[in-house]
Amino acid sequence: MVGPIVWTAEAAVGSQVVQMTGAFKRASLFAFYHVQVWHILMLSFIVGLAAMFGGPAYQALISPPDAGGTGGSADAIARNSINSTWHADWAD
Repeated sequence: MVGPIVWTAEAAVGSQVVQMTGAFKRASLFAFYHVQVWHILMLSFIVGLAAMFGGPAYQALISPPDAGGTGGSADAIARNSINSTWHADWAD
């Protein structure tokens, strides 16, 4: 049985590296006119997998380990909205 995943800074950085590599690969495919539909689908899938691990890793880095109590609910909501707001600002 596999143990629980430990979200660390390495997971967050690794996720960002994979996403950056995918972006550079996609840019190079477009720049040299070698892009095909399966390239876009495959790179989107790989970058999506990286983002799937990057989100929880980021949340684990900005949240204190004892935020599960009842007193920290407002604090936890504020931290989560910071992450959502940042992503929404860059989506425009």
